[in-house]
Amino acid sequence: MVLRPTSHRTRRSVIIRNIVTFLVCMGTAYVAARIIIGQTLTEFVEENFTPVLTRRPDANFIDMQSLVNDFTKSTKGKTSVVIYDVDTYRYSAIYNSDATMDTASLYKLFPVYETYLRMEDGRLAKSDVVYVETKNNKRVGYSREKCADLAIRESHSGCAESLVSDIGWDELDQIGWDNYGLENTKGFSSTANDIAKILKVYYEHDDLSTETWNKIKDSMLNQPSEWRQGLPSGFHSAKVYNKVGWLGEDDKWKIYNDAAIIEFPDQRRTFIVVVMTTETDPKLIANFGEKIEQAVITNS
Repeated sequence: MVLRPTSHRTRRSVIIRNIVTFLVCMGTAYVAARIIIGQTLTEFVEENFTPVLTRRPDANFIDMQSLVNDFTKSTKGKTSVVIYDVDTYRYSAIYNSDATMDTASLYKLFPVYETYLRMEDGRLAKSDVVYVETKNNKRVGYSREKCADLAIRESHSGCAESLVSDIGWDELDQIGWDNYGLENTKGFSSTANDIAKILKVYYEHDDLSTETWNKIKDSMLNQPSEWRQGLPSGFHSAKVYNKVGWLGEDDKWKIYNDAAIIEFPDQRRTFIVVVMTTETDPKLIANFGEKIEQAVITNS
């Protein structure tokens, strides 16, 4: 004789069995997801969201004012300097930082960023051909995206002028004032403090995609050697993402400006350094960069 369970017990057993089966399936799925999806997510995050410039919330403040004071004593002409610590949100040193100076090619930072922003949101097309004049009075066409790259990587003046004409000087000046607080910037005139502000915009790049930011970083890091005579030459372990601006006359440096985001991978520190000078050899700026690097490595 076989004892059959009552219908109530049968329903309860089925329910319990289903619950157990569901929990086992969920657990198995969770483990599988951690193994399969988790690896994919890690790779995705590393590729798209891990910043090259890593901020350290616990970073200590490094006072570099004495380095700046010594550097300015060695320069002959007008000098303006800003060292901004992006990890502590403080200035490590300033000198004459609100003095109005000739930007030389540093002005290209403004139209390039705005161009990338407009290409990203669709106001300007990346593939549009931009025609520029060469030194031989020939016209050469580049894509707008290529011109934005060359304006930083090779300080291509023709490309930069074309980017400015797309937007307009008046609008660029107004954008700088309204959006970025560039109170003392107009055309080819700015201050070390305002240049540091626009580099901070570059560093944070809240309104740009990771893909675009990676392109900009490459433009600022991998340049012909002639554009790396100043700050980059003084750093050995740090990565220097910079834009230089200079004017020479009779084998003398009438203007030499250098503006950089400087990353110290081993120390996990990042600084913005802006040096604007007249009648100063870039070798002095390179030596200044070397002292900055020593200070960061020693005190981090």
